[in-house]
Amino acid sequence: MAKIVLKKKKSSLGTLKNKPLGINVAIICIVVVVGLIVLGKFLSFVLSLNYPYAPDSATVDQKQFLWDGRSTLNLVLKGDRVDVLSYNPVQQTILLLKLPNDTYMDLPMSFGRWPVGSIYQLGQVENPPIGARLLKESVSEALGIPIDDYIIFTGNDAQLPVETTVDNVRHSILYALGILRSIKTDLSLSELNNFYWDLSNVRFDKVKVVDLGTSQITQSLLLADGSRVLGINTLLLDQFLEGQLLDGSMASESVSVAVENATSHPQLAAFAARMITNLGGRVIFTNNAPVNLEKSIVLKTSSSPAQTYTQERLTQIFAPDCLPREEILFFAQDNRGCLKFSCTTSDGFINDCLKKDPGDFTSQADITVFLGEDFYRRINDRTYKVGS
Repeated sequence: MAKIVLKKKKSSLGTLKNKPLGINVAIICIVVVVGLIVLGKFLSFVLSLNYPYAPDSATVDQKQFLWDGRSTLNLVLKGDRVDVLSYNPVQQTILLLKLPNDTYMDLPMSFGRWPVGSIYQLGQVENPPIGARLLKESVSEALGIPIDDYIIFTGNDAQLPVETTVDNVRHSILYALGILRSIKTDLSLSELNNFYWDLSNVRFDKVKVVDLGTSQITQSLLLADGSRVLGINTLLLDQFLEGQLLDGSMASESVSVAVENATSHPQLAAFAARMITNLGGRVIFTNNAPVNLEKSIVLKTSSSPAQTYTQERLTQIFAPDCLPREEILFFAQDNRGCLKFSCTTSDGFINDCLKKDPGDFTSQADITVFLGEDFYRRINDRTYKVGS
């Protein structure tokens, strides 16, 4: 009778045990390396959500703050022409301002007076190129509003009217995804995602288009050489923008704001006050601070609420260096013991400094904005970089 022999199946554990030690170690190392690569890619993707998606300049760092969907978002759009898009998340409205290319503006950074259509290319010939930054600061100064981010359109999308592009994005996610391949922007991927979903929920009757070229806001302007061009009447512009670009959250708080020019450069407080007012802030006075500060700060009085949206928003606009160190005291002293830089949310330290100079500082406002040298350099120094 034939003897039946049953072969015992070796377990995978037994197989692994029978393998040489060197092979086992090699397998473990490969698994660990692959795991680290996957983890690194995942962390890189997560971190990239806080960086500009497709910046116009290779020198752009991580964003100082991300749009959280509460504040009004103002974008400058550059295609064949320059437009401004203002999205109000509180009222869920979109305002599109169309700026004729031949409208002359007084540019910051000592560039002089140029037509809107030339601003971007004018900045691009700098080393390093600053076209997008120059466009943002120029439009911000001309309109008296903060410009948060930019979108530069290329290819066929650059030729479309802005209202057509916005309408296409609002109604087609495929179009919105496709346009990502042909834009340069300092919006992050997470901001672009949130912005798209917000736009898609705006009703058609909540979209307003205003062409400044066909309004009385743009008027004939006489240049130094005797020629006449198209210019902007600032008074009429501010009257028109009153209520149009309100930051709903700021306007609803109605806290009082004071603006102190803590530099030796004139008219800085008036410039900032105009911007705050156009956003719906309640500026009760402007003044020259008795000392100069290197860094801008936004302080609350001891009697005001612990934290307000207005303080947070004004910090984003005027003192973005303070945002990553919120609630942390970070300062240096000059030879008089006065603060050069403080991100504290209390004004006790700044009072101690200011009282060493003639005229004690006593603010009747809920929030005080101190404009330092960094704010002046941001709008006047071609080599300025946030955080420098």
